[in-house]
This record gives sequence, structure tokens and C-alpha cells, in this order.
Amino acid sequence: MFNFRKLNWSLILFLLFNTLKLVCFNVIISDNIGFMPIFIGMKFILNSVLVFCLFVPLLKNKLIKTCLFVYSLQFVYLTAHLCYFKYFHNYLHIMQTFTLFAEGTKALANLYFFLDGSFLFLFIDLPFFIHFMRNKSKDVHCRFPTIISMFVIAGLSAFCYINLFAPYINDRSLSPLLVAPNETDIVRKYGTLTNDVFSFCANKSEVDILKSFSYGKPVSVSDTPNTKNNIVILQLESIDANVVNKTYNGKYIAPYLHELSKKCVYYPYMMSYHMGGGTSDSEFSILNSIEPLQHYPAMKLKSYDYPNSFLKSLNANDYTCLAFHGNVAKYFNRLNAFPKMGFSKFYDIFKMRLSNKGWGASDGDVLDFTFNKLTKTKSPFLAYIITMTSHASFTNASHYYNNNLYDDIEDEVVKNYFNSVSYVDMVLKDFITSVRETMPNTYVFVWGDHTPAINKPLYSQASLSYDKKYFEFVPLLIITPDNKTYTERSKVASFLDIALTVLNASNSDFSISTNGIDLLDFSNTDAPAIPFKNRSYSRETLFSELIANN
Repeated sequence: MFNFRKLNWSLILFLLFNTLKLVCFNVIISDNIGFMPIFIGMKFILNSVLVFCLFVPLLKNKLIKTCLFVYSLQFVYLTAHLCYFKYFHNYLHIMQTFTLFAEGTKALANLYFFLDGSFLFLFIDLPFFIHFMRNKSKDVHCRFPTIISMFVIAGLSAFCYINLFAPYINDRSLSPLLVAPNETDIVRKYGTLTNDVFSFCANKSEVDILKSFSYGKPVSVSDTPNTKNNIVILQLESIDANVVNKTYNGKYIAPYLHELSKKCVYYPYMMSYHMGGGTSDSEFSILNSIEPLQHYPAMKLKSYDYPNSFLKSLNANDYTCLAFHGNVAKYFNRLNAFPKMGFSKFYDIFKMRLSNKGWGASDGDVLDFTFNKLTKTKSPFLAYIITMTSHASFTNASHYYNNNLYDDIEDEVVKNYFNSVSYVDMVLKDFITSVRETMPNTYVFVWGDHTPAINKPLYSQASLSYDKKYFEFVPLLIITPDNKTYTERSKVASFLDIALTVLNASNSDFSISTNGIDLLDFSNTDAPAIPFKNRSYSRETLFSELIANN
């Protein structure tokens, strides 16, 4: 038995509050499970064992520096997982941590605003830890060998876990991880560390990862008209579906996009894939018309040659495919992935010779460069433009733009977001107007990459918690050369729809596999369900659920 007489109160309180910290972490990371006594009780038992086995052997052997390192590592682990979960509503994985280390550290510096008051519980054990460490000369004894104590306590806890936690998991035995319905269930039952290990084992090689891709049904078109149309694509950073119709003090925060939505083909809600690859999942799913990976950034795959990229069909039809981004090309491995997909040139901040303003070049500078480049590019062409100004923490625009309409907003995050949207909307108007005046046979596609992770009284993003999953929605606006107008009012679009829509709009011969539809074919009443995290979802159901919950 553990000899509590030899313990001082600071150590006892540290072990207790460290356990409570882990319980709070489990409740938050379990996707708003709420107050469930059985769940909380079992997490307390399991985490108390973990804390005991983690810290007491170190303290018993007076490995003070090691103890300090373990405590710091635990803090970093919890903070990183919480930040990731709060922003992505998904779980951080070991493979992501290694493969996206450079991107993650840079993004973390720009996502500091997520460290709000809800993270204060991470410090509840710190005073007791400091007090005990200052009195570290006191001994900690165990009558039995530590290893025996660990196994005995772990065995008793496992027994309690199976029997007491059974009413929650509706199962009297530990279900194999391989048949768990989804990651949320794995995390709730076994914790984030187990989920990390499981995802690593299930995807330990690129061969295993590549087998998980689902390409959909094959579609081929031939004997198309000789006249090819230009394609201009604008992928807007953190522009959420609710932006288009959002007002503040009676004025639209994106007046151009709002007016444009009445004069073009407008899908108010398009489902975004924002998973293991973060923002890069947007380009991956759109250009290849497949669902990205949950546990790994697909754009980082070294041996993948992107066989389903729709750019390859455009290249076969003599298109020049160009990409533009105000960030550095190596970010998310775009420097290597984009040429494999079919881009002949990728202009990043360095290749455009633009100056860094905040984080990356300003959208105005990128769009000016792009327009000048397109006027010198032989038709037909496709231009894929990724904007940067409105990236979290939404402070980039403040370096060169301020809309005083939002000066009275007290919430800095919302204020900065509205100001960023206002700037992006302004430069979009200038760019699109210029393109339409000088390149009449051009389709212009405008969409957001993902939501901004803002859920506040003044602004709440277009998202949906449904079937233990979290869905994000962005707007889609399509400007056609013949000025078609249409507003979808019953179903959501998907990133997987873009490939088929672009290929048909281009008048190209092509062959592609896809679960998407042509969004310019308004007679399509039998749209396939949208695949998402091992299941498929009705477009109409998602639309109705979204309307009912927002």
C-alpha cells in the first residue's frame, strides 16, 4: 500500500488536481459530452491511476528534473490537443504532429487567441506542483515495489472500467478499436493517446494510407466543342458561408459578395473538408475529387502521383494551369504536390516578389500580380488563387486596411474578422470586374476554404454537429460567361463537386472518378450522398439540419 504518512499535503493536492485537470480535458475533448456521472467517475479513476504511475515512481526515486520534464510534456500535450480540437473540431494525431511540425508551429503563433479563459483549468495543479518541487527533499515511500503497485491498480481499474463504464458504452466488454464507429467513440472510451497510437498503427506506411482513398464512380466525356473556356478559381481563406449575408449596423460586411450572390449561380452552403491536412485539404479534395485523410495530411504523401487530379485532363486539352498563393510554396508541401497534380507554374510570395505584410502577402497584391500574369497568358488557362489576408488571427488586414464601421466592436477577434472580410470583399470586386471586362469567355469560381472557428454572439460560423461529427460550410459562387443566375435552396454542395463542374464548364474531354455532381446542371435531382469520415450523408438532410440549427 502507498504510505500516505510520508506524503506532504502539497503532493496529495497536486496528484488530486492533476487528475481533475485530466478529467476536464477528457470531458472537453469528448465533443461536449456534458455532465455524465458514470463517464466522469470512470475518467477520474483511470486518470488517478495514470497520474500515480506517472509521477510517484519519479518522485520516489528523486528524479526531480525528469518529473519536471514529464509535467511540462503533459501540459504541452493537453494544450496542443485542445487548441487543435477547438479550431478543427477534430483530433490531433502523432503522424500529423511530425509531418506538419513546421506548419503547425507557424500557425500556432497566429492562433494565440484560442488560449482564452476556457484553458485556465490547465493551471489548477500548478501551485501545488511548485510548492512540492520547492520542498523536494522530502521522501516519498512505497511499501511494495512500484511495478507491483502499478499492475495491481491498473488491473483493478480495468475491471472497474469494463463493468462501471458499460452502461455508457452499452457493452459489457471492451470493444475492439477496429470496430469503433468513429474517432469520437475511441476518444471517449480510450482517450486521445490510444487514438493517437491506433491511428499511427493503422496508417504506418504510405501503402496502407493510399488504400484508404475512395475515388467514386468513373465519368468520361468526349467530342466536346473546340472552343475552350478559361477558368479562374478564388479560394478565400476562412470565408464562412454566413459571411455573404451577414450585416453589422445595417450594412453587409461583404457587400460585393452579397450583391454578386443575386447575379450568379449561388450555393449558400458547400461542405468543406478540413481534416488531417488542415487548410491543404481544400485543394486536395477539390483538385482530386476525393475525400482527404482523417489522420494524415494527404498533400504530404511522397509517393502519391494524384492520378485523379482534374488538372491532368485540362493539360491534355492544352490548358495552362497556374497557381497563386501569398504564402511560401513549401507550406503544406504545395511546392512538390502542385506540379504532380498538373500545375505548370506555382507563384508563391517569393516568386511573385511580393513583400510580407503580417503573415504572407496582401490579397490585393496577389490579385494584381495574378491579373497582370493572366493578361499575358495564352487561352485556355486555369488560374487557382489562394488568398491569405483573412487568415486567423485575422490581424493581417490591419497592417494596410481599416474599416471604421467596426471600431466600436469590443470583441477583438470578431472585429478583426469583419475588417478582414471587408478588405477581401473590396479587392475581390476590383479583380473579378477586371477579369470579366478583359476575358469574357471565363468562368469565375469563388469559395471559402473552411470556417474561421468563431462561435460568438456577434458572429457564429456555419457549422453543424450531427451524427457525432462536425461539419463546416462555406459559400460557393459561380460566375458564368452567359450570366446564369440560380440559388440552391434545398441541398448542400461539396468540394467533391468542383472537379466535374469545372471540367464540364471548360468544354474539355475528360475522364475522372468522382462522388460529385455538376453544379451547373440544375436538373440534377439525384445527387449522390456526400462521403465524410466513413459514412455518407444526404445533401438534403445536411441542408435541413443546418437551417434548423443555425
